[in-house]
Amino acid sequence: MSWESRRVTTRIEDQTYFLLGLFGVHMPPLYGEGENAFMRLQLEIINKTDDDSILAWDGDGHHGLLTPSPFAFFWSSSVVRDVWDPRRPPHSISSKGLCVHFLLIPNDGSYIFNKFSVNKNSEFVAPLNCRFNHPYDEINHKKVIALPMYQRISTEGTLEWDWNENLQQFDINSMGLKALEEVNRNMLYVPQTPWVFSEDSIEEKTNFTQIQVKIDSLRVIGFTVEQYLVRELNAI
Repeated sequence: MSWESRRVTTRIEDQTYFLLGLFGVHMPPLYGEGENAFMRLQLEIINKTDDDSILAWDGDGHHGLLTPSPFAFFWSSSVVRDVWDPRRPPHSISSKGLCVHFLLIPNDGSYIFNKFSVNKNSEFVAPLNCRFNHPYDEINHKKVIALPMYQRISTEGTLEWDWNENLQQFDINSMGLKALEEVNRNMLYVPQTPWVFSEDSIEEKTNFTQIQVKIDSLRVIGFTVEQYLVRELNAI
């Protein structure tokens, strides 16, 4: 995925179709579907493997565990599998969104087995079965990647799970787990919904001095891009 994030194609769908053979995925090409092609690819990969690195992408302003663009994997080249919880049920697709079974750890680090409540103000980290490969960093080399999870109010007024911006790292050994039977996995449904500005944020939108535009999208509709600035995903 990280390799593909650096490729430029004439058609945005080809960013996805070039990957089918690499992942051993078979799905019909549908030119005109745009970014939906990459979404379909991720769903097919989840159906074939329980490799959590499919969730180890970096970005912001999104809703859901999947990304519409391979560019989100630009900084994921050092991600490797690290299966600390082999008994965790696999991810699956449902009408409510992506169904996952995560160990939720309160963001303040105060974890008591089976003794915390989840509400709309709760923030957690969810350790994944993968990590960044830091061979020369003994401290971070053993930490797994974790998603910062929280609940938000949907447009229908219901509570939905989502993950908040950038990836984190978590030392799973600090939990003091003596056996995987102690892991309290929580089944969550994470819907895949587009980012929508509310009416209250109209004033905020008008204050933007910079905008981000997908270069490939401009080329597809006939624009010629002469100069552009590449924004680093981890930059502040």
